[in-house]
Amino acid sequence: MLLCSVSAYSQTERWDEKNYIYSNFEYGFSWSMPSDVEWKKISGTEKHTVFKIRQPDTQITAFVNANPIENMNADVWDSYERMIQQHKEADISIEQMSGIKTLNHAFKKCLFCGQHAIKSYSHTSMFDDRCNEPIEVIGITYWYAKNGYIYAVSVKTHKQVYDFVGDFMAELFKGYSIINRK
Repeated sequence: MLLCSVSAYSQTERWDEKNYIYSNFEYGFSWSMPSDVEWKKISGTEKHTVFKIRQPDTQITAFVNANPIENMNADVWDSYERMIQQHKEADISIEQMSGIKTLNHAFKKCLFCGQHAIKSYSHTSMFDDRCNEPIEVIGITYWYAKNGYIYAVSVKTHKQVYDFVGDFMAELFKGYSIINRK
């Protein structure tokens, strides 16, 4: 009698550390990073972080958060104004709690992987005794809803790096795709 391991067929995610390709079959996405630079898969720091990766030389960080939503047919465009208001309120709370000040936070409706999405550009700054200069971070995030989740697909880096490689950050999103779930 031949027995096969069921776990080999019920894989929920795959990380190809040689080619820097991550696929998650439970949440239905894949992200292929440029293979001409090194990437390290790292642990997420938020509860709903599904995937997080960092480029060691530039400290560019890319990650995906997936938060469950009640309405399986939700369209983020329908919540555009409410989302902007929630982010404005969150920016104020974050500054009060952590000292991270939002210098600019812009939003626009767009398409991302064929889905209605909201694109966000944020520029934050924090003064900290551990550093001689203010820490400025640029973040770009696409939000879309699918399969009972709202996804935040994000890339962040220090402003100095962004000023030097901004186009590279935009290119990273081209490697993201929505795939069939398990």
